[in-house]
Amino acid sequence: MNNSKTWLIVGAGGGIGRALLDIVINDPTTHRVFATHRQPVSSTLPILDWLLLDFDDTATIDHFEDALSATSIPIDYFVCCSGLLRDQQLTPEKRLADLSVTAIARSCQINAGGPLATFAAAAKHLARAPAPSISFLSAQVGSIADNGTGGWYSYRMAKAALNMGVKCVSIECARWRNAPVVLAIHPGTTLTELSKPFTRRRKIPPRTSLETATLLHKTVQSTTPQQTGSFLTADGQPLPW
Repeated sequence: MNNSKTWLIVGAGGGIGRALLDIVINDPTTHRVFATHRQPVSSTLPILDWLLLDFDDTATIDHFEDALSATSIPIDYFVCCSGLLRDQQLTPEKRLADLSVTAIARSCQINAGGPLATFAAAAKHLARAPAPSISFLSAQVGSIADNGTGGWYSYRMAKAALNMGVKCVSIECARWRNAPVVLAIHPGTTLTELSKPFTRRRKIPPRTSLETATLLHKTVQSTTPQQTGSFLTADGQPLPW
């Protein structure tokens, strides 16, 4: 039992999140899993607890914190898989004329504010773990140094904001008794509802959710404290901020 781990997967109802959840549940070292979804879900396994969390409804973050507080179990792994690129109200902008303050605000809320606020709500549980690991799925388009094409204003800005938040978290949490590894991770283009419309013309075939989740599962378990505050690909390669 000393080697057993507890996971918190935020956004476990999405493509990558669901695939990661399946991997973690079937890992013999897993002791317990907390998973979040935007819709109420009943747990069907003894080790799995579903928690309601919707970044469009910030009140659910408070309810999420209350639900976690009902247990004193340390959380070893926090992985935030939530993100929003497009929906009926939001779509990547091709030019400045397409810019919308409302779209920018919503993208930042879903892609940056919500993930960071959720981590803040769970932080005390991670601080109790002997070697906590904290990962947020970001995107390479959020890299300022790597931006050579422009466009996609809202999404780029939101992911850049998330990256800055991750860097701040890595500095503050280094003061914990057991310093965590804190990472921003670009999962790579994956066949999910988020990216499906943007994969048709790619020369390199996109990964499946399972392929990406497998890489992610390995990387979050193999990175070291010396890598905290890094921006990495799913297979652990460094990316420019």
